[in-house]
Amino acid sequence: MLAVEVQGAIDVIGVDVPFDSHLAEEFSATVADCCAAGQPSIVLDLQKTPLIDSAGLEALIDAKRKATARGGVLKLSGPNSLCADILHVSGVGEQFEIFETVKSSVGSFAG
Repeated sequence: MLAVEVQGAIDVIGVDVPFDSHLAEEFSATVADCCAAGQPSIVLDLQKTPLIDSAGLEALIDAKRKATARGGVLKLSGPNSLCADILHVSGVGEQFEIFETVKSSVGSFAG
């Protein structure tokens, strides 16, 4: 499911199941919690995510809007080749900064 880890001022949300309609609501609630704490800096770790469907893509776009409205940002990390292809083909990936690792994603907030 979802796991949230705080690294400094960055919330890292890990997904280890398919990012589909079953997970989208929980993800949206988790992002809302991150946003409620102030200016959100969020990394979505997709390294263990086997698949993203249309509901997951919609949840990503909605989460980005929520974070941006609070003056924050949502970045993606480590999508496997299938998830990377889905993000690319759908055009959703063009709306995000995507990094290979959580470490590089979190580090990108410093610079």
